[in-house]
Amino acid sequence: MQTQKKVLILIADSNGAYPVPAVKGGAVTTLIEHLVKENNDKQLVDLTIMSVYDKQAESSALDKYPNVRFIWVKRSTLIKALDGIVMNAVKTLFPGKKLLSYMSITTLLCYIWQASRLLKREFFDKVILQNNMPLAWVIKLSNYKGEYFYHLHNTPRTNAKCLPVFNRCKAYLCVSKSVENEISNPTNPIGPVPQNKIRILYNCIDTNLFREKEINRKIWQDRFGIKENERIIIYVGRLSEEKGIDQLLLSLDYIKTKNLKLLIVAIA
Repeated sequence: MQTQKKVLILIADSNGAYPVPAVKGGAVTTLIEHLVKENNDKQLVDLTIMSVYDKQAESSALDKYPNVRFIWVKRSTLIKALDGIVMNAVKTLFPGKKLLSYMSITTLLCYIWQASRLLKREFFDKVILQNNMPLAWVIKLSNYKGEYFYHLHNTPRTNAKCLPVFNRCKAYLCVSKSVENEISNPTNPIGPVPQNKIRILYNCIDTNLFREKEINRKIWQDRFGIKENERIIIYVGRLSEEKGIDQLLLSLDYIKTKNLKLLIVAIA
């Protein structure tokens, strides 16, 4: 009988420390939970998820995904306090700077340290790093020699001073052609990545939630002041520059038809 491959997924960010299962939301964590669910049901690999600890997430993992191993990185009171201090310092010293990336920076550093220790003491056939560039320090600190992959959900803005780690990366899984084009460019912090190392892996859609169904159009038209003959563009997401909402608003000037309305569903 063939032994299952041991796969480790590392997922940690500095903008809120969202856990897997995605009990607190988060686009990347929600996607990873889809992978967790599929592997829990089909048991294709011996899967380990290393996640920031959350009591509700731990309970959900035990209840829903008994065939997947979870390793939890717990945040002490001191770590949480330091997260707040760093966030306030950035807010004071760099007014107007994007603050989301500094919400849980100390937690991220703690995660990197614990993940590097895990790789020193335990072998995995493959390691998948989810999006966050500083996670490359896990590979650097552990001196991990196995195969590792980066799953990129947006364009890298830094190489976290770990360019050799990115150069040794086995392959990059990009969620769009745009991300592929960016990392292929020599001007990108991790570029130029050779084409033979890049694969496009589009994000999945939960068809149980997003499906065609009968709706009462009149209720929604009245609620948002939509005329019968108007066409609707819907934006769903955070109101931040990186999401491109400003470009969407500017593009409306180039649309010739006046028979159009933009509906913005903002996520707090």
